[in-house]
Amino acid sequence: MNCSILVVEDSPTQAKRMCFLLEKEGYRVQWAPNGRRGLDCVRSDRPDLIISDVVMPEMDGYALCEAVKSDEKTRRIPFVLLTSQKTALDIITGLARGADNFITKPFEDSILVERVARIFRNLEHRKNGHMEMEVTLHVGGRQLTVNADKQQIIELLFSTFEELSVANQQLADSRQQLSEYAETLSLKVEERTRQLREAEAKYRNLVERVPAVIYTADIASPRSMLYLSPQMERLLGFSLEEWKSDPESWRRQVHPEDRDQVLAEISDSIESARPLSMEYRLLARDRRVVWVQDEAAIIQENDGERRLLQGVLLDITDRKRVEEALARHAEALERANTELEHFAYVASHDLQEPLRMVSAYVKLLEKRYRERLDEEARGFIGYAVEGAKRMHDLINDLLAYSRVGSHGTTLAQTSCEAIVDEVQAELKTGIESSAATLTRSALPTLTADGVKLKQVFSHLVDNALKFRGQEAPRIHISARRMDAPGASSSELQVSSPESQRPTLNSQVPNHEPTVTGYLRTGTQISGTRNPELETQFVKPETGNPQPEIRNPKSGGWLFSIQDNGIGIDPRYTERIFMIFQRLHARQEYPGTGIGLAICKKIVELHGGRIWVESQADRGATFYFTVPA
Repeated sequence: MNCSILVVEDSPTQAKRMCFLLEKEGYRVQWAPNGRRGLDCVRSDRPDLIISDVVMPEMDGYALCEAVKSDEKTRRIPFVLLTSQKTALDIITGLARGADNFITKPFEDSILVERVARIFRNLEHRKNGHMEMEVTLHVGGRQLTVNADKQQIIELLFSTFEELSVANQQLADSRQQLSEYAETLSLKVEERTRQLREAEAKYRNLVERVPAVIYTADIASPRSMLYLSPQMERLLGFSLEEWKSDPESWRRQVHPEDRDQVLAEISDSIESARPLSMEYRLLARDRRVVWVQDEAAIIQENDGERRLLQGVLLDITDRKRVEEALARHAEALERANTELEHFAYVASHDLQEPLRMVSAYVKLLEKRYRERLDEEARGFIGYAVEGAKRMHDLINDLLAYSRVGSHGTTLAQTSCEAIVDEVQAELKTGIESSAATLTRSALPTLTADGVKLKQVFSHLVDNALKFRGQEAPRIHISARRMDAPGASSSELQVSSPESQRPTLNSQVPNHEPTVTGYLRTGTQISGTRNPELETQFVKPETGNPQPEIRNPKSGGWLFSIQDNGIGIDPRYTERIFMIFQRLHARQEYPGTGIGLAICKKIVELHGGRIWVESQADRGATFYFTVPA
């Protein structure tokens, strides 16, 4: 087979595809990108068959066909139109221009190959002679006159029939697919409808069982309650029929003192489309006052024509009663604390003068009559002087404790490094006499009461010096932000007898211990009776219960003071910050037992917490926080 074919196609992709298919069948193929170039090829090379697209730049397929068929030298060359148009008018237009055949886009490869082969087979019949005939057709309101031979018309009609057969088959396949899709869609609709009904039943069951009132109201007609859950009847004693039959009932049941505010809040929420959240009182049928928390939102329906107010009413009457009781108790406690602090301040201040008088006269008695008194009498006077001194120290400490809360807190930017340096200078004598080493890491500058914060560091460092072991004291002070990396992990555990004491790098827990403070122990309390200690502490319970751990406030600074002293028995940490609590006789360690109580009060005034991590004979690390 040595037939030549000219492909006229402006799409390079489509042209390459047709050239490949035809060359594979043994044809010689030439390609032209538009009608004008195609006409030049026809006049120069005389192909055996022309296949041309209809829509092309410069010269379309119809114009090319007409030019080829109007030339006596080329009119016998079969011309095939590639078109995406399938109407009768398009087919007749092609026939009127002289087209011999047409192929509808898109087409299968086999259709192109088979159509070309049939054209070349019929070409032999046309070489034996032809008879032209004139046919007048009326298509789409237009009259067309076509001059063509019988073979040309038959070929065009056959190709039309073939295209219609393919279209009919595609239509049948589409109908079959549509039928299958419709059946599948019907099954899915049935399944979805069943699921929606089940979901609606579950939702309704949930709404009717939840201990709250669910409601839906039409915003355009606020008095129209579209839905109200049955809990409303149990809450206020009115049936659902009563609520729906009387649109104004809910307004009347709002407490008169809250009614205007409630209506204003609802109106503002509707106008601004913001969620509604408020607490108010409702009146029940039996005239009970019921506190409710109303949480609602504006819901836009799918059609966009109606907006709904959908919400939930929670009965918070019990919570309100508890809040009111707590408020009363807090007020009473605040008043009692204020009176107690004032009393402690006044009492300690007023006791100073008679105490000084007693001490002065006892000393005068000892001075004037020492030679007349025997050893026992002089001992009694010594006890009296020592007791007066102890009483003086207790009163001064009590006065200091009362001043912590009564003189207010002055907050300012405070350098903790400067504070520690001042404490070190003030305790220089004790540090040098005990050969102690006091070190610190970089400390922050924060907002705090510098005077009070200095008291905390001073008491804690002084205790570290006082409750030292056989070795020279080593004290280290450090601080870090509580929101720094690592601060959120579970870090520090309250000591147990088996646990090891943490190092300076031990991490601190992201929780606040319920029991705070620290306690140093050097002697066992149980098993012996010490009259001097019995009025200073309550003997702890046996065992070592682990206190509950709670999360501390996030942010702020965490300070730690670590020493290598005698340590603290974990059993006694519960009472460490109580005023005048001691675990040692005065002969062992001096002091009144009020220093840590002052520390606790100062730290809490700053909104922080203080606690300890220690074991007996293993030193102690105690921590306190200062919120940012």
